[in-house]
Amino acid sequence: RFYSHIINPHLRTLIGKVRETGIEVEIAVFTRRSHLMRYSSKLRDDGPIPLQWNVDWHMNVDQIVIPSEVESAEEIMLSYSGDVQLKQAEWLDLHMGFERLLAAREALKSVLS
Repeated sequence: RFYSHIINPHLRTLIGKVRETGIEVEIAVFTRRSHLMRYSSKLRDDGPIPLQWNVDWHMNVDQIVIPSEVESAEEIMLSYSGDVQLKQAEWLDLHMGFERLLAAREALKSVLS
């Protein structure tokens, strides 16, 4: 609910005008949140862990796009294929980060529907 209060109020108008042109608008999450790409764990001393998610989502080493059909942080976490096995606390921290990201997307969807 918090995220719905911080969305630019002009966004609905803009998206409405885009839709009037016949263009279908889908909401996808684009993130450059570095901790979702290179995780600095307080449980390790060997530097940041490079994270690898679904290969189709990676724009480059610093950016991913989470498609609109991805509905849960669990689904994102299940796509993890990095070389380093995540510890339970690391997994939970990343999971919660993705939950926040998806909550922002859901707020956008609710405002724009």
